[in-house]
Amino acid sequence: RRSKSSDKSAMNIPLPEPKGGDKCFVCDRPKDVRAPECRGYVDTIDAMDQSQLPDTSVIFTFCNEPFSSLYHSIHSVLETAPRHLLKEIILVDDGSELDWYIDELYDHIDYVNGIYGPGTIKMIRLGKRSGLMVARVEGAKVATGKVLTFLDSHISPQEGWLQVMMKRISEDSHHVVMPIIDGLSQTFDYSAGGIELVGFNTQIVDHGMGLQKKDQFPGRTAVDPQPSPAMAGGLFSIHKDFFFEIGAFDEHMEYWGGENIEISFRIWMCGGTLELLPCARIGHIFGGMRNPNKCGWKSNKNVGAVNKWRAIEVWMGDKHKDIMKEFLRRPSDEQLGDLTNMIKIRDGLQC
Repeated sequence: RRSKSSDKSAMNIPLPEPKGGDKCFVCDRPKDVRAPECRGYVDTIDAMDQSQLPDTSVIFTFCNEPFSSLYHSIHSVLETAPRHLLKEIILVDDGSELDWYIDELYDHIDYVNGIYGPGTIKMIRLGKRSGLMVARVEGAKVATGKVLTFLDSHISPQEGWLQVMMKRISEDSHHVVMPIIDGLSQTFDYSAGGIELVGFNTQIVDHGMGLQKKDQFPGRTAVDPQPSPAMAGGLFSIHKDFFFEIGAFDEHMEYWGGENIEISFRIWMCGGTLELLPCARIGHIFGGMRNPNKCGWKSNKNVGAVNKWRAIEVWMGDKHKDIMKEFLRRPSDEQLGDLTNMIKIRDGLQC
């Protein structure tokens, strides 16, 4: 199925080899940086009736992602997730360009499905560059798991991450949960520390923050969920029904940027909670894997400002809109586009 006419050297992407044959591909486990209490907590989850836990579809979106990081991400999930909790992995190709690249991916999917079982990995292709929000929604539409887990395509999870996230959602389908995001080097060396609780400023830029006083209580432990005003956006789990109930992502946003704050507003305002789970930790290559063939985005608009102002117009009142105008220039109505659907969702759910 490979395309002989395509020039593989143009991508400059080496093909990684499995370290452990069919037994494992990544094999190496990152150093356990979780709090000591987390190990016992995961053991408790593993000992409970597993039928009480939902399964999940893990969704990776990518465009020309180097095989080294994409395969590492896929196999790190396969090698750390309990099989009964991992319904499937869905790859959403958001405009990768060379036929041979996709042919190699299909071959690798066949290889993985031959080991883990048919349907373990599925891939959908959008056929053109559509942006993060559209790509993730398309992946969510074909997902068959009860929960959607969105991950970036250059990650490596710690042991126990999935059990912790599925346990919290099993307690209430309106819980939206995110892991601590640790650092991951270009050679997949894992380092503790990165992104935990997330706030945002008057330019709708996310930033780290401490636990708010209202959420502190005597006896709080390292395993307790921590409410977060916002999310970083790349890594989180949400019940599929709740995701579509609140309108999924705003597909009129372009490329990426601001969507993490917008969906955070919606989660809190439309009946959900957004929480950091300290015993779920995932390493992430901040800035992405080095890639000379990184996909760009063509637009004559400031897409970051447009995306942020779509969030502001729908989810903030007039008083706060006036405040935001002092810090973030508002694009024209024409650039903002149609907000009818998002307003309909807001009003219909009485958010």
